Amino acid sequence: MEFQKLMALELLVRQGNVDAVKDFAVSEGLTSSVKEEKSAEAGIYNALTCMENDCGIDDDRIVTFLNQERFTNYLASSTNLLLMDELIEVLHQSGLHACMEAYAQIGAVAVMGMPSIASFVRRNLDAPGIREKMSKFAHDGYRVVFSTHDIDPDQVEKYFPLVDIWRDLVDTKKLVAEVLDNFDDFFENLEDYDNSYRRSRLEFLDMVLEKTIQLTDRTYVSQIMNDKYSDNAHYQKLLQDGKLDPSQKTQSSPKSELQKMVEEYGRKDSGYIWDVRKFGPLVQTKEDLEYLSTCMGEWLGKGKAKHVLEVVNYEKDQDGNKGKLIYDKDLARKEISDNLARLSVLKSFDILGEALKLPEDLIDRNNPDISGFVQAYDLTKKHNPEE
Repeated sequence: MEFQKLMALELLVRQGNVDAVKDFAVSEGLTSSVKEEKSAEAGIYNALTCMENDCGIDDDRIVTFLNQERFTNYLASSTNLLLMDELIEVLHQSGLHACMEAYAQIGAVAVMGMPSIASFVRRNLDAPGIREKMSKFAHDGYRVVFSTHDIDPDQVEKYFPLVDIWRDLVDTKKLVAEVLDNFDDFFENLEDYDNSYRRSRLEFLDMVLEKTIQLTDRTYVSQIMNDKYSDNAHYQKLLQDGKLDPSQKTQSSPKSELQKMVEEYGRKDSGYIWDVRKFGPLVQTKEDLEYLSTCMGEWLGKGKAKHVLEVVNYEKDQDGNKGKLIYDKDLARKEISDNLARLSVLKSFDILGEALKLPEDLIDRNNPDISGFVQAYDLTKKHNPEE
């Protein structure tokens, strides 16, 4: 098929216009198999458009629609990475991140958990960037399932198995710590509810504890709850009822001013030298240097290469701080290279592309797990030399 015809067909498919695609197939004499394939593809794009335009995702309607044989047959063999990428994006942004209550967001979990869609994504999980995107989707999916707002025990029971098929893509201990750290308002508001609704919310809490223990273990969940809520009467009731085990409160040292400022810097969307100038003078000890070096690796792993670069730039900053190194170069090299290796496995090309701007002395050339990155790094420097 000539280029212009292909363009016309692809445009109709992306618009989700099934009737127009069928009309085109007939007028151009396409085979029945191509007609069926492109019609099914257009139908899925049509569903994505509906999800984008709705306020949240009506999973009953979407799941029923996509469970039609023509779509399940298409997904069973498809390697259409563009479609899959858009599917993940729509379910994440228009579903889990919709500016709506959690009950309107949670439908994305059901759609992604459909056997046909789940197998479609699993089969192509190692395509560039997909594993990383699904890891973020799964993490956010769990958070919505465990949301303390608008989610009831029955919904946890229904949706947890659907998101839990992606457990291998999530750092479960980090996830559970985040979930259980978010119950302050939940406990405080319990006293304002009537007895019936309070019982429902306590059933929700029981369900969350049960599922987070499944994700990690009873000891871990008990320790987190004790550290956070040991003085809370509802927590004490959980202990009395045997739903959690007694734990010794973890003694943690108060954060230093440096740690507070560096954490604030790490939370920002982008790094700037004037932020580094605020905490740079506070880096005094070997422990401070090591702490900042570890943070540099973590920032890179989260796609915040500019945060790392600004810490590096502080050494040659012209604002009276020239020559001051505020990180341990050997440790930073190891932490950064370890994260480059992880990002290479995830095929996170966007982040790896930003990492090409890092100085050479922060890249461990002896690490075999980043040999491909090093090769690309050298060729980039060769063909795009710094001014």
